[in-house]
Amino acid sequence: MVKTKAKIKQNIKSKIKPKIKLVENLCNGCDLCCRKYKIYLFPNEAKAIAKKLKINYKNFVENHLDYYFELTEYDNYAKTDFLEVVLKNKKYYLFSILALKQKDGACIFLKNHQCTIYGSRPLICRLFPAFKFYDEHYDFCALDRLQYKVENPRQFYPLLTKYLQFVKHNKLENTWKYLPKLNKENVYLVIDGQRQNISDDLLMILRTFL
Repeated sequence: MVKTKAKIKQNIKSKIKPKIKLVENLCNGCDLCCRKYKIYLFPNEAKAIAKKLKINYKNFVENHLDYYFELTEYDNYAKTDFLEVVLKNKKYYLFSILALKQKDGACIFLKNHQCTIYGSRPLICRLFPAFKFYDEHYDFCALDRLQYKVENPRQFYPLLTKYLQFVKHNKLENTWKYLPKLNKENVYLVIDGQRQNISDDLLMILRTFL
């Protein structure tokens, strides 16, 4: 049987089109992780969400993202890709990234206990609770209690390393291209595991990290 041109074009498109596997939301309306944690993401993930929302990337960054800064104690013997900074005469490792805004104590994309960007949610969400930084146990999470597995949960590490290296050599602004306007309301700062209140002086120091 001779194939028509339309049929041939359709076959070619089907071969080069990536196969999308639909994933069931296994959480069944549990949204505690969307409330308990500040959800940070990488620039390419922000672009994917902006595309889903049909808004431009600059608009998304400026209106839907906050700053997330985490300072941990410096170790003379450790080799890391974290930026090294001094705050109040003490040396720290700095992790700086952007995170999804929150409203009423939850991710802004959580509606009626469901994620409205589920298909485009950040990798850190996709890997939860299988991926753990410090072998944590999430007692509130039914999936963690069931020892839920995902494929290659440690895939986050090489992406994080690449991101840290880029920020270290290019600064935060050049990494993201656009940044939200820095103010007390859109900064989430953690120092040695404790969230901090943002003073004017602290805000000025954080501005130098951009």
